[in-house]
Amino acid sequence: MKRLAYIVAFVVLIAATGCHNNNEPGPAPEGSLVVENNQSVVRLNHTLDSFTLTFTSSCNWHIKSSGKQFTVSPTKGSGSAEPQTITITALSENVSDAAVVRGSLEICLDNYSTKHKVKVMQCAVSERTILAYFFGTSLSYFFGINIDCMKTAISEDILGNDRLIAFIQTSRSEAVIKELYYDTSTQQGEECFIRKITLPESLTGKQFGEYMLNMMQIAPAERYAAIFGGHSTAWLPALNSTGGVPLSVGSTHIPNWTPAPGAEITRTIGENNVRLNIDDLAEGLTATNHKFDWLYFDVCFMSSLEATYALRNNTNYIVASPCEIMGYGSPFDLLLDELVADDLDGACRTYRNYYAYDYYGRKSGCIATTVCAELDALAATVKALNQESIANDLNLLTLQVYEGRSSHLFFDAEHYAYNAYNNDALVKAFSEQLDKTIINRYNTNQYYSTYNSMMNDISHYSGVNFTPDERCLPICKTWVDTWGFDLVIKKRELADFKAELDKQGIPLVESAEYIEMKKQVEILSSNISDMQEQIAELECYHPSLKQTAWYRATH
Repeated sequence: MKRLAYIVAFVVLIAATGCHNNNEPGPAPEGSLVVENNQSVVRLNHTLDSFTLTFTSSCNWHIKSSGKQFTVSPTKGSGSAEPQTITITALSENVSDAAVVRGSLEICLDNYSTKHKVKVMQCAVSERTILAYFFGTSLSYFFGINIDCMKTAISEDILGNDRLIAFIQTSRSEAVIKELYYDTSTQQGEECFIRKITLPESLTGKQFGEYMLNMMQIAPAERYAAIFGGHSTAWLPALNSTGGVPLSVGSTHIPNWTPAPGAEITRTIGENNVRLNIDDLAEGLTATNHKFDWLYFDVCFMSSLEATYALRNNTNYIVASPCEIMGYGSPFDLLLDELVADDLDGACRTYRNYYAYDYYGRKSGCIATTVCAELDALAATVKALNQESIANDLNLLTLQVYEGRSSHLFFDAEHYAYNAYNNDALVKAFSEQLDKTIINRYNTNQYYSTYNSMMNDISHYSGVNFTPDERCLPICKTWVDTWGFDLVIKKRELADFKAELDKQGIPLVESAEYIEMKKQVEILSSNISDMQEQIAELECYHPSLKQTAWYRATH
């Protein structure tokens, strides 16, 4: 499998000599021409579009151009240490079904010792634009691989009349927008710099929406789809509900959300200036005034009933994982063509098979597709279940969960329903509707979690997680009381048995019965501690859970 090296370069310095007239003998002083991002291709959209090219020149310059379907302004200028710009404008629309080369231009120093050539292209009318938005910088290495893998896929000329625009954060304060496209002359997937963005101190839903609109304006189309890369904790608030402390990787304020020492990188939890609440994400998508064909989340935990329900009006389908995604992310060289073709089942299958058979590291790959049009019907079945009492024998410690923490928030939705409710008819109705809502379910036998740095078994997989509401807490507390009573009895029995063994002079290590009794005491103690921690975890997040659209729709 071809893997391209990850190389990012913003400027190329081109040394030159003799950049102005000089009547004195001897060599002319050195000059330079620095073109932002070493821009070699400009891709105008199909309308009468314009593009601004930025550069610096230490001496006088002029423009040479070939082609009659665009203009350049200005055509000459003086040297300056400050950035200068030229504007390239299309003179006619491209009404064909393919991108066309309109010509080229050269920025030349006045003695022609240094020049920089730029090819001018004009895109065709785009049937659909795919927006790839990469949040944050902590995964930049992997984002670079993702971009290169996309270009590898595009080298097979898969886009047709679709376009792919990428928003890539390059530092805490800056991002760039690029287009990934098929170059007919090289028959390769290429990338073209479009513009630089200055980022705010913290991202809001409104600003996120403006960036999405910015990308849409660059490549206007009839329809849109989106790929998101970065960190995520699904519906959980950007700030914890008790102290306003940011949930971030390595946070010492919230030990349960801290990766285990030496753990591999996964895509869980956002970064300080690019963290959005799920409602902020929905706000930004709504501001685009477009319903997306699909949203593909290359982030952790986003196959979540609370998260997908918040986005149900923004898209037709959501492809995501209920658990953590490895830092490498999706193998876009293998599945981008399936996304372009709207073969979401194929994309999910390819993702799972890659991690099950081909990935060099942990065999952890779980994914599913949510049919957003079915979410309201699913919410209705859950609302009916919530009129029922919680089963007295519900034990959260025995359920399928999707993070390797000591207490949990992301439970398998179907496994919880099977264990929490005794009304078989209502559970069946929920399960049948879940089959219509969560499709293309693919999983490996285990998932990796950075929180315990372990592979964790999957015994039940519905493809979607959710967080239990407050009605389970009395049952949890009853377990603590019951185990506490049992523990007192077991400890007394253990102490009495130990005294008897000591009286008989029998070493404790030689008594299988004593060892088993001690083990039972340790299990009870551990269960009590784990359940108490689980109760505290749910109580901490229940105020925020009650604010979600999913909670309001199901209660």
